[in-house]
Amino acid sequence: MGFAAGYSTAKRRRYPDSAPSPQVSFRYADGVSTAGDAGAVSSVGAARTPGSPIRTSDVRLHAPRTSAARTAPKQHTTHYTHGRIGGLDGLRAIACIAVLLYHTWPAVMPGGFLGVDVFFVLSGFLITALLIREISSPTGAHRINIVNFWIRRWRRLFPAVFTVCVITIPLAWAADPNLLARIKSQLLGTLTFSYNWVALGTSSSYFDHGNPRLLTNMWTLSVEQQFYLIWPLILTLIFLLPRRWRPSIPVALAGISVALMAWFASGSADVSRAYMGTDSHSFGLMLGAALAFLSPRPFSTRMHRADRRFSRAWGMAGFLGLAGIIAAFTLLSDSAPGVYPWWTLLTVCASAYVIHALTARAQAGGSAAAMLRSLLDVKPLQWLGIRSYGIYLWHWPLLLIWRRLMPSSPPWLTSILVAVLATVCAAVSLSLVENPMRSAGIVPTVRIWFTAVRRLSHTYLRVGICAFIAIWFGLFTFAVIQAPAQTDVEQMLTGSSSPADPGRRSADSTPRHTGAAAPNARTTPDSGTPTSSTAQQKQQQKKPAVPPTPPSNTGSAATPHAGATSAGAGKAAAPQASPAPSPIAGKDITIIGDSVVEAAKYSLAERWPGITIDAGVSRQGYEIADLIQAHLRGGTLQRYVVINNATNGKLPDSMLRDWLNIIGKSRVLILVTGHGPANDTWIAESNAAIHRVARQYPGRIVIADWDRAASAHPELLYSDGVHPIRPNGADYYCTIMAQALSSAQKLRG
Repeated sequence: MGFAAGYSTAKRRRYPDSAPSPQVSFRYADGVSTAGDAGAVSSVGAARTPGSPIRTSDVRLHAPRTSAARTAPKQHTTHYTHGRIGGLDGLRAIACIAVLLYHTWPAVMPGGFLGVDVFFVLSGFLITALLIREISSPTGAHRINIVNFWIRRWRRLFPAVFTVCVITIPLAWAADPNLLARIKSQLLGTLTFSYNWVALGTSSSYFDHGNPRLLTNMWTLSVEQQFYLIWPLILTLIFLLPRRWRPSIPVALAGISVALMAWFASGSADVSRAYMGTDSHSFGLMLGAALAFLSPRPFSTRMHRADRRFSRAWGMAGFLGLAGIIAAFTLLSDSAPGVYPWWTLLTVCASAYVIHALTARAQAGGSAAAMLRSLLDVKPLQWLGIRSYGIYLWHWPLLLIWRRLMPSSPPWLTSILVAVLATVCAAVSLSLVENPMRSAGIVPTVRIWFTAVRRLSHTYLRVGICAFIAIWFGLFTFAVIQAPAQTDVEQMLTGSSSPADPGRRSADSTPRHTGAAAPNARTTPDSGTPTSSTAQQKQQQKKPAVPPTPPSNTGSAATPHAGATSAGAGKAAAPQASPAPSPIAGKDITIIGDSVVEAAKYSLAERWPGITIDAGVSRQGYEIADLIQAHLRGGTLQRYVVINNATNGKLPDSMLRDWLNIIGKSRVLILVTGHGPANDTWIAESNAAIHRVARQYPGRIVIADWDRAASAHPELLYSDGVHPIRPNGADYYCTIMAQALSSAQKLRG
C-alpha cells in the first residue's frame, strides 16, 4: 500500500541562510543512499543497517572541509534536515482510519473504501520518485537496479502478509470454519500477490457482504506488488524519451485505466472486475507517478525564493484536496452512481493536490502549505501512518473473526476493539518481524530467532516455545487442508432443498437481469429430487420440525403496514402448523430480491405455484429499478410486487419512491425488511427507510417485517444470521410473506 512505501523520520532543524550547510549522508528506507549538502537532502549515518528506520540519533553532521564553503555566497533558501516528506504519514493514517471505519462502521464512513485510492496515489508518487532519484543519481550508473528493487519490495511486504495469514487462519477455523471457504485459492493469491486475479477467476465478489472472504483485503497488496514488478521496466523505457514527454506516459496510462474501469462498470451488476482489476484500478498509481515527474526533487529540502509565490496557491489547493477527500469518505458510498470511476478519479486528484502541497517546493514559513504539513504531521497521526500497512492487513480478518464470535456486538464497540487489536498486532509485527527482516533479510532473521531460543537458560521454556510454534503451524496446515470449498450458505444457494424434506419439489428462479432483456415469464415447480450437503443436514438436526407461526395480523386496511410489522414482535408461541395458503394466486405475484429470496425460492414456488421469482446473490439496490422496468416490458410485473433487497446495502428513501413510481398506481408494493448481524448497519438504515416511506404511502405500500420475525427465531437462520434455513426457515419466511399479502389484498378491496 501507499503506507508500505513510507520513509523513516529524523528530527527537523532550520539553519540560517548565512551559515554554512553541514554535510550529511542519507540512506532511504528502501536502500538508496546519497550524500551531500544538508540543505538539499536529509541524511543518516552510513553505519546504519540498510533499510532500518531512521532515528534522530542517526543524523550525523560534518563540518565543511574547505574554506570555500565558509565563504560561499548567501542563498535565498530555507533548509531542513529531514529525509521524509512531512505530512505523508498523517495522510496515510487518515486513509487507513477511513478504510477501517468503512468495514467496521459503514454508517459513519460509507465512502471509506476510497482510502485505498489515496494509498495508491501515495505509492505511485513515492516509488516513482525513489526510482527517478536512483536513475538520475550523478554518482550512480544512471540505471535502476531492478532486481535489488524487487528484493526490497518483497522484504517490505511479504513478512507482514505471511504473519497475518499464519496467525489468523487457525483463529478463523476455531471461530467458524465457514470463514475459511476457498482459503486455498485465497492463500495462493495472497502469497503470490495475485489475489485480485484469483478472486476474479473464482467469481468472488468484493462487494459480497453475505459471504466475505477472510483475505479479501489482500487484493490491494496484489495490485501494488504487480505495479512494483512492472513499473521499473516501463520507467527505464520512459527515460529514453525527452524530459518534457516523460510525465505524459503515466498520464496516458492513467487515462486508459479510467476508461477501462468505466467500461467494465457500465451495465454490470457486479463491479468487482472494474474495481479489483490491476488494469482498471491503476490510475491512482499512474497519477501519483506523474506527480513524481512533475515535482522536481520531491525529497529535496531546499526551496528557492522564486517558489514562494506558488506556496500559498498550492497550500490552499492542498487544504481543498484534504477537504474533498474527507467529504468523499463521509458522503459517498460504494453503490453511489458514478463512483466507478468518476468520483474515485476526483478523490485521486484531490490526493495528488495534498501530496504536492506537502513537498518542499510548496513549503514556505507561515504559508498554507506549511500549516497543512504541520496539521498532518502531528505525532499521533505520524505514529499511526508508519504502522498503517500492518493495521490494514490485520483489521479485516480480525473483524470477521470478531463478528462470528460476537454477532450482536454494536458497531461502535466492534470498531474500537478491532482498531485496538489491529494496531497492537501491527506494532508488534513491525518491531519483531517487518523491520528485522527488511534490514537483515528473511532467512537471517529467522536464524536469529532460533539462536535466541536456543540460548534461553530454561530448558522447559525452550521446549515450550518450540512446541507452541510446531503446534500452531500444525493447526495452520490442518485448517487450510480441512477448509470447506463453500460456506453452508453457498452450498444452500448452489444446491437444492434438504434431503430431510423428501417431499419438497424444486423450482428454478428466473435468471438475474440488469434490464438489458426481459426476464423469463415465471417459475413453476418441477419434479426434481432434492439434494443437500452435509452442513445442511447438520443444520436440519438443530431446527424444529415445523416453523413457528407469528401472531395473527391485527392491522386494518387503512394501515396495513402496522399489521405486517407486528409479525414476530416477540417469542412466538409453541410451533404450530403453517396457516392455509393465501387466497392470492401465484400468477398475481412478482418477487424481486437478493440471496434471501434465493434461499426461500422453493418454499415460495410450492406455496404460490406460478409465482414470478427474480433473485440474485449480492444484488444491490441500484439494480432493482432496471429489473422492475424489465419485468414491466416483459409483461411479468404482476399485481403484487414484492421487493426484498435490504441486506446488501443502504436503501435511501428516494430509491424506494422510485420503485413505487415505476410499478404504477395499479399495483401494490410489498417491501421486505432485512435481517442480519448488528454490525451490518446498512440493514437497520434500510429498514428505517422502508418504514418511513410506508408511512408516507399507506395506501400503496405494505411491509413484510422479516427482520422482527427472524429476530424472534434465530434458530431458523444459517450461521451468517441472514439467510433462512431450508425448508423450515424458508417456510417461516413464506408465512411472513402471506401475512403481508393478506394486508395488500385488503388494499385492493
